[in-house]
Amino acid sequence: MTVRTIAIVLGDNDFGNTFKPLLEAIHRAIQWNNGLSREVLEKSIKAGIEFHYLAFQHGRDFNQNIAARLASTLDYLQPTILFDEDAEADIDFSNHDGGAWYLEVQSGNIHYY
Repeated sequence: MTVRTIAIVLGDNDFGNTFKPLLEAIHRAIQWNNGLSREVLEKSIKAGIEFHYLAFQHGRDFNQNIAARLASTLDYLQPTILFDEDAEADIDFSNHDGGAWYLEVQSGNIHYY
């Protein structure tokens, strides 16, 4: 089954530097593998959060304070991941004030909402 839309809903708009690069990487993985299942996509997103948070959100400001907060932040960053119809309905009818991101798989476009 081909996935056309993936939404990551956090409800917190402070993590754009984490989730835009994460969705860019997910898009590249989908292309590289000529598609991925929802299960693999969900596991990949969850596995990629720590790396993308450190690399793109706090990489240049990494210090003991950030290192100590990492575990609690990762617990906090447990997103709701939606696919296709569920993602599209959420995008069309919800306002997460920038605390949600989505990928249009065919075009590779990434947006927040």
